[in-house]
Amino acid sequence: MSISISEHDVAYGAIKTIVRERVLRNKEMLSLVYLRDQFRDELNRQGSPNWDYRSSKLKGKLSMDKDLAELIDFCLVCILYA
Repeated sequence: MSISISEHDVAYGAIKTIVRERVLRNKEMLSLVYLRDQFRDELNRQGSPNWDYRSSKLKGKLSMDKDLAELIDFCLVCILYA
């Protein structure tokens, strides 16, 4: 299955918004599984479902994100404000 870059970018943008609002602003801890599910749901809304997308792949993207990488940290089961 091929996912267009724009659909992937929209889905990842939704995840960045969640992280900014809930983790950075509200200091919440979020499960990476929750974020992965939100990513999958957004891809589905964009018309390109990818139910096999892995949490580890999303963690890698977040870890390398120039806007977020220095501001967040990961623990065994969640993402939190660093």
